[in-house]
Amino acid sequence: MSLIKRVALVFTMGMFFGTNISISNGSTLLTAIRDGLFFSIIISFVVILIDWGINIAKEKCYPIWIGFVLALLLNVIGILILKLLPIRTNTNSTG
Repeated sequence: MSLIKRVALVFTMGMFFGTNISISNGSTLLTAIRDGLFFSIIISFVVILIDWGINIAKEKCYPIWIGFVLALLLNVIGILILKLLPIRTNTNSTG
């Protein structure tokens, strides 16, 4: 799934759930839509960071889970750590 499709899906789901939860907590419709919008923007930003971390890990030949965990737990600092890591090479020597 491409990044644009993933972000569009997360944005739509975040808007739906954020608005419904806000309405169930007693907000007016306009306030609930605003809250759903802010919630979906925040969630979309997190998905973009995670995708970026995974792509950096793949480019440097590290396992995908390292990019996922560093981007999820450390956010921008995790992305910087991934950028500063050296490219992983195969240390198995033959001969």
